[in-house]
Formats: sequence, structure tokens, C-alpha cells
Amino acid sequence: EGELNLTKCKKLTTLAIYKVKLKSIKLQANNSLTNLLIVNVEDMDFSFLAMCKSLKILEISSRGSTFDLDILSGLNELEILNLNHLKINGNLNKMARLKKLTLKVSKLGSSTYSELPNLPASLKSLEIIPWKDDTYGTDFSLEPLLECPNLRNLFIKLQKCNINLKHLKNCVNLNNLHLIVNSIQKTKSLEKLTSLTNLNLFIVGTINIDAKLYKCPLLKTIRLISPEINTIDFLEIAST
Repeated sequence: EGELNLTKCKKLTTLAIYKVKLKSIKLQANNSLTNLLIVNVEDMDFSFLAMCKSLKILEISSRGSTFDLDILSGLNELEILNLNHLKINGNLNKMARLKKLTLKVSKLGSSTYSELPNLPASLKSLEIIPWKDDTYGTDFSLEPLLECPNLRNLFIKLQKCNINLKHLKNCVNLNNLHLIVNSIQKTKSLEKLTSLTNLNLFIVGTINIDAKLYKCPLLKTIRLISPEINTIDFLEIAST
């Protein structure tokens, strides 16, 4: 256990750390690090990340650790963020260039049940897969996605949660929607997703789709799995 001092590695651009006992990393304030991977390093002090101004890709996997997203607020070059096993606090709406976000975490936010952090308008891909789905409650809100008009890909696996699709209404550029959830509400909101090409719905409970999917003119693929489907009217062809 201890500190990894890399202040003399002035040209370092990529750093990968696996399964080591390490408390902190020391870098030059004007370091050139662009790619950082930290896997199975527990109880690390992540405050050093605030100095990684050139970072473009960041992946952290650390069981039992709490990670404050606000540490990343000054990393204006960050494009890809992959967080695993962590407990997450803070928001990401100041990340002006963030394009791809993967959250495979045990807890989101400081409330009793997990909450999606505020997200930037630049986001194009979002993947949410819980490490411990018992922290996500019954209803999981997608309200932060109201600020994500550039979202292209959305994958959510929350088999115990209900999802309200009304918060997708501004995701007009969404191409791929993949949901594995307990139930979905406000399905008519799918009609607003006019760029949708692939729709995958795996619903644990009963599903009732009141949207007319012909209003999604680019839709090529529909995959629907549910133990009980009340109607298939959503497959209705537009009248001529």
C-alpha cells in the first residue's frame, strides 16, 4: 500500500493498474495522461483525477469505494467514462465532451434508492446495468435524459424497476433503445423517437404499448419479450 509517484513520467499518456494495493497516484499538474484504467483497486483516493486535464478515456472498477463524479467536472476532454462496482455521488452535466457513459455500479446518488445523475447534452451512448439491483427501488427515473438530445444508444437492465418513457421525448436522435425492465409507462412517447431504428423490449411484467410505431419511419427491428402482451395494436400499419 502507498503512493504511486509518476511526476517524472512527463510523456506518460496511458496508465493501466490492476489488482494492486494503492492509496493514491501523484502526477504532474500539466500531465499528458489521456487513457486511464484502474481495475480492482479498493479504497483509492481519486482526487488526483482533477489534474488529468487531457484525459479522454477513464475506466474505474473498485468494489466498496464511493466515487464523486464532481471530481471530473474540470476534465473538458473526457469522452468515454466506464464505472464499475462503485457507489456514485455527484453529477456529470458539466462534462461538455462526454459521449459514452457506462454505469455498472452498486449505487447511484445519496438518496435511499439510486438516482441517475445529471447528464451533459453531448452524451451519445448510455448503458446502465446495476451491480446490486436491490438499491434501485421500484421506479427508476430517466428525467436527466430530458437534457440529452444527442443520445443515440440507450441500454438499461433494471429487471426490478419500472421505467417511464416520457423522459425520452427530447431524445429525437435516439437510434437504438434496449430495455430490460419490470414494466414501462407512457409508451406513447415512443412515437416521438422518429430516428429510432432498433427497439428491444424485454419486460418482466405485463406490457401494454399504446404507441403507433409506424410513426417511427426509420424503425427496422422490433424485439419484444414479455410473459403477457395485452395488445399488438402498436404494429398497426399506417392507413393510406
